[in-house]
Amino acid sequence: PRLWHSRPAAEGTSFSVGADGVGIGRVSEASMAGYLPSAGESGTAVLVCGPEGMLNHLCGDPDRTNRPRGAVEGLFGDLGYDGSQIVEFSDRNVG
Repeated sequence: PRLWHSRPAAEGTSFSVGADGVGIGRVSEASMAGYLPSAGESGTAVLVCGPEGMLNHLCGDPDRTNRPRGAVEGLFGDLGYDGSQIVEFSDRNVG
């Protein structure tokens, strides 16, 4: 198991990883590919939480009506993850 934590930085700051192993800056496809297990690795599961804008960036907009059930969009979709691999901790899908 791996744990990766990222925190925001000033607008326009490129992504970097500090000496403490914490990512700083806007999460990108390249930063995710460098730190997360690939979608094809057996048993891969990614737990994600954060503000709605970040979740939309990573997982796609849950309110899009023509989104196929179980589909993952956003950066996770771009990297080949599917809905069974992403566990989202948020209240944006509750209600």
